[in-house]
Amino acid sequence: MQRLDERTQVKWVIDNYKRIYRRQEREEEIDALDALDPEMATASQVAEIMGNDSWVHPRECDECGKATWDIVEMGGDPSSYDNGPRNFCEDCLRAGLRLLAKQ
Repeated sequence: MQRLDERTQVKWVIDNYKRIYRRQEREEEIDALDALDPEMATASQVAEIMGNDSWVHPRECDECGKATWDIVEMGGDPSSYDNGPRNFCEDCLRAGLRLLAKQ
């Protein structure tokens, strides 16, 4: 289980992009990411470096479909497309807790 907000996604890209791609393949992007401060960088800065926003973006809640920066990712296999983790927004998590409290 992990929180996927803008800050955690930005940090993940900065920390992990080098492990995914070799320097000689993506030198320009790696150098630009290395120049970012992980505590201050924004999703817009990462998107500009990457050329798209697919690396850092609001995630959709798997329960209600709302796209938001504040998501909790739970369960599943992160490497599996079909059985990957599920994403839940704060509203849906709170609704689930209210259901548990009624019992």
